[in-house]
Order: sequence, then structure tokens, then C-alpha cells
Amino acid sequence: MCSLMCPDNCRFGKCNMQSGQCIECISGFHGNVCDQACPDNCGNSICSIQNGQCLIPLPERQTDDTCSYTGLYTGFAILGAFLGISVCFNICSIVLFLRQAKKIKSPNDPPETFGMQQSRSETHNYEGLDVAKLDNVKNIYDSI
Repeated sequence: MCSLMCPDNCRFGKCNMQSGQCIECISGFHGNVCDQACPDNCGNSICSIQNGQCLIPLPERQTDDTCSYTGLYTGFAILGAFLGISVCFNICSIVLFLRQAKKIKSPNDPPETFGMQQSRSETHNYEGLDVAKLDNVKNIYDSI
């Protein structure tokens, strides 16, 4: 049995039976007995148990009036702008394609006659006229 208790910061409460050194540390600690805090710039507060170096380093933080991660936000802004432009371009391309496809499919419609009936041949234009009545009409050229 173990004669020593494992330190509180040992992960899962496991340590070496003879030396009492931790096998793994809980997040945020490093060292033989996990008594030293990991640096603040470690992602998820995870660092090497031997030397405390960050396993997941955070991006460099540029401190200004807003104390924000400007590099990260700039990257998201550029990505968002690129995606927005791509979406607009694709929508415009689809609309133009559909318009061209519609023009190709629909044949040119004949012009509308607006109530005028088209005759089948030129001889049918005078079908309903009574020739006998026309003989009695004075010729306008005779009176001139």
C-alpha cells in the first residue's frame, strides 16, 4: 500500500507510490507535485508537467483601449466579407443563368394583332362586297 497521500492537484488522484510525484496534473498546474500554476497564455490552462510550457498557446494579445484579440477578429471579419461576396456572386450567377435558360426555351411569340383578324389570302379581303351596288356609285374621279 501507499505510505504517502497524493497531492491534491494530481489528476485522478494518481501519483508514484515511492516518490509521491504526480503522474498527471489537473488543468492549470505543473511540476513534480503539481504545485506550480501554468502561465496565463496557455489555452485551456494546459501546460507540460515537466517544464510548464503551454501545450496550446493562445494567440498574441494586443492590448489597446478595448483589450481585444484584434488579429483574431480581423481574420473573422475578412472571412465574413469573403463569404458574403461569394454568396452574392453565386445568387447573381444563378439568376442570370435562369434568365438565359428562359429566353432559350420560349420561342418568339408573334406580335399581337389587337382585335384585327388576319386574312388567309389577299383575295378574301373583298368577299362580302356586292359588285352590283358598286356600279351605281359615282366615280370620284369623274366629278373632278
